[in-house]
Amino acid sequence: MIRSKIFLAFICTIFGAVVILSACSPGQEALEVEVTRYQVLEVPIVETRLVEVTREVEVEVEVEVEVTREVEVLLQPTPVSAPGTAQNPFQIIFIPSFPETLIEVRGGFLIEDLAEQTGYQFELIVPAADEDIANVVCSRPDTAIAMLTPQQYVEVQEACNVFPALAATKFGVPFELGMLVSRTSSVINVFEDISFKKVGVPSFDDISTYQIFAKDIEEAGLPGVEFVEYGTSTSTLIALLEKEIDIAAAIFNPPIMPNGRESWLYGEDSPEIWKELGSAPRRNPIGFVEVAGGPAAGGYRVRDLRASIFDDYGDVFSETKILLLSDPYPNDMIAIGQSFPISAFNPVLNGLINHANSEACRQSMCAADFYQWDGVQTVDDGFFNVVRELNTND
Repeated sequence: MIRSKIFLAFICTIFGAVVILSACSPGQEALEVEVTRYQVLEVPIVETRLVEVTREVEVEVEVEVEVTREVEVLLQPTPVSAPGTAQNPFQIIFIPSFPETLIEVRGGFLIEDLAEQTGYQFELIVPAADEDIANVVCSRPDTAIAMLTPQQYVEVQEACNVFPALAATKFGVPFELGMLVSRTSSVINVFEDISFKKVGVPSFDDISTYQIFAKDIEEAGLPGVEFVEYGTSTSTLIALLEKEIDIAAAIFNPPIMPNGRESWLYGEDSPEIWKELGSAPRRNPIGFVEVAGGPAAGGYRVRDLRASIFDDYGDVFSETKILLLSDPYPNDMIAIGQSFPISAFNPVLNGLINHANSEACRQSMCAADFYQWDGVQTVDDGFFNVVRELNTND
């Protein structure tokens, strides 16, 4: 590159010298010559090189980022122990109709026997008041075993569909009955003869000895019936014998049949079936009123409320006759929660039946200072329709 520059300068110098010599030669006129001059210029040479250039470039890069998100989590409830275990025992619920200490003692015998029979665990519950019973029972659908009156059963069954397991028996039947008694000498022989008569009743609050009869009389349209309240069944019977009234309402307990015969049946056997033997009732040394030596001798034991005044009015059976019995009104009963475990239902039910129909019951439900049951029988919901009918009339 440098050599090229020197050679070019040399040529330009020679050319300039020749021109000058020519102009100075003798004999020739001087000429004005326009001279073109070349000037050597330094021209920048562009040289191409490979250069490593660092540039800032915006690049999209996928980066793993830990993100915190709000996630709705469904929490599973804490598992509840199976019904009948120590952690979740079956509850036997007693209505607060007795002192709590008595309930604890008598109910305790029942709980111990059931636990031994079934292998399940039980605890005793006593609501603070009658008004709380439906809430207490319905809040325990899988563990409740409730001792209820018929009216309470109807209310609780309507509230949460409990199952009517058993009804208590007294005098061998799962219901109570009222009877209308007239004097043997009177012309009152059928129900329609009650019209324009005076009827003595123990209490206007009593169901089997007043409310059921009053309903029947009203529905039959019998006119002129006057009810008089006497306070007790024995008082109405005495008033009848004293001719203060025409008819007496009192409690009827069915007779004990002769040994070997089936129990007395409502609607099939006469309430005074013992009269078939033609023998007068007698008080035996133990205190029972019996006919023809009692059941062991082929006779009967009479248990309607006339027996309670037999010692003072020895002719009460011959001077009176039973005109009519009331519809059966259920005794106290045992209800079981609607979702009680199927696997435990039969063992618990059988345990209750075995207990109530055994000597063990004398320490609990059958005790003289407690419920005074003498056993239990299975019943269905229709057994309590009479209760619903009375509620409708109210």
